[in-house]
Amino acid sequence: MDMEPTSAVRMQAMRDPANPAAYESLLQSWWNGDRLAAARQGLRRHILAPNDPRGLANALSCLNVLDRASSIPNWIPRAPEAVPPAKRFDVDLPPLVDVYHRLLEETNRRRTEAWTPSSIEVSKFSIPLTVEHLANFRRSEVSSGTQTVPDCPIDFARLDFSTFYPDVTEADLKVWRPILSTTRGGLFRRLHKAVAEDPKNTPLSRTLNVADALILDDDRFGARVFDIPGIGTVTAKSLQSTYYACRLSGLVPENGSVLEVGGGFGAAASRLLRIRPDVVYMLTDLPVNLILTYAYLRSHFGEQVYGAFEGPIRPPEGCRVIVIPPWRLGEFKGRASVVFNSMSFQHMDARNHRFYGDVMRHFQARKLYHLNREVISPGDKTVHIPASRYSFNDQFKIVREMVFDDRWVETVAERKTDAG
Repeated sequence: MDMEPTSAVRMQAMRDPANPAAYESLLQSWWNGDRLAAARQGLRRHILAPNDPRGLANALSCLNVLDRASSIPNWIPRAPEAVPPAKRFDVDLPPLVDVYHRLLEETNRRRTEAWTPSSIEVSKFSIPLTVEHLANFRRSEVSSGTQTVPDCPIDFARLDFSTFYPDVTEADLKVWRPILSTTRGGLFRRLHKAVAEDPKNTPLSRTLNVADALILDDDRFGARVFDIPGIGTVTAKSLQSTYYACRLSGLVPENGSVLEVGGGFGAAASRLLRIRPDVVYMLTDLPVNLILTYAYLRSHFGEQVYGAFEGPIRPPEGCRVIVIPPWRLGEFKGRASVVFNSMSFQHMDARNHRFYGDVMRHFQARKLYHLNREVISPGDKTVHIPASRYSFNDQFKIVREMVFDDRWVETVAERKTDAG
């Protein structure tokens, strides 16, 4: 069917902007030719017909096109609510440094095993750690790989352990406040999309109300926080981990469990556990990240965090968090409602993927949720295998995928009935 001339479609939409047919026709006629005009009309239509859910979703996309993503949270109907405040427990750091060195020695003794670092992360065989570095790990390259700019200064030398990241300056704030505000808007847009696709999921629906509380960060372990008027102190990591925690909240059943592979330093775990006190969270990673994770989560939850580093694996009664080296996963008798990974499967090679595929079977994982690189740019040496080709994919059936920036893919998958 021939499409009406663009000028006629535009006039029709201007005369009756709340008319769904006029709006849809305008989008078809204009979106590729003049995205800004289509976006403006999309916002106008939503204002005049605010009760149309699809219109709201389109309006959020329009705000993104118009470089107004930072205002997206103001357009989403919600009732912001507080969450239990982040607690602070003292953590005895010197013994943890000793544990780290023993774990590192164990890693080097096991260099031929399938879980050990791929060529991309070979530096993880030898990262130094002192009490001072652990106390300020969010300002140190010991946390490299778990933080991005601006939490890590953009011009800081990679794997330079001789100094710590500098304080945030007024010049930093001028540059990064609008960028982080836009990132927050994108977070809310993606959460709104997820809620719209699964409106009966009560835990996920609630996340739009608690996200503003979860994105707040503090200076524990030396974080470079950015104060944004009207929002509070945030970091790039707090924004990212809030999104993951909110998504996980909609995926984990009541009294369920999460196994995070590559736990970073526990930022997502700390947020999920604040809004889902019924969940047990297990994390595994390479030695330096294990210690960062353990220290960070102990500072939030105290004795509820158990480190299964050495000796018998016997989590105490009331344990909510278990931090466990990858070589001990086979000893653990737990089950995982969801296996979660953010941006580290992409650093692994085929032998690593086979190892964690076996782990998923051992833990009888019911769901897999991850965000990793799908498109590998020419000459990119930070990714081994595209996400669609991970060997453990054959255990699962994809139920939802979302593409990010044409390079990343967010995947939610459920175990096939015949996959064990």
